Amino acid sequence: MRADVISVARQNLLIEHNIGAPRFRLRATSSKGNLYTMGQMSFTVNILTADCDHKRYKLQRVNPFRRERLISHDQGPVLRTRPRGDGSVTVTAASATAEEIPFFDAIFLSYGCVLIDGPGIQKNIEI
Repeated sequence: MRADVISVARQNLLIEHNIGAPRFRLRATSSKGNLYTMGQMSFTVNILTADCDHKRYKLQRVNPFRRERLISHDQGPVLRTRPRGDGSVTVTAASATAEEIPFFDAIFLSYGCVLIDGPGIQKNIEI
């Protein structure tokens, strides 16, 4: 188990993850006490599910052979993540009409995608 802290706008997310374990799991607690979780639904990591302070998300690879993901909730797609060759991950709205999601939801979901779809564990991740 590894722990990291993301600090944004005078708030912190304490993140615990188990990269390298048989099943991917990610958990975070905000400085306000909100709970965030993410994990894989099956043997592969093609589909992940997340719960961000009681809001459910699905993070699905758009193609089993690519690491690009479409993140959606019950109202439809909200974000798209695309790993780049330089080790960064680009996060954009899923479409021009995509619903906005809470800021810390986007931070947590993006961080999970960096961990699972990025080039490997990095010492310094910029979001």
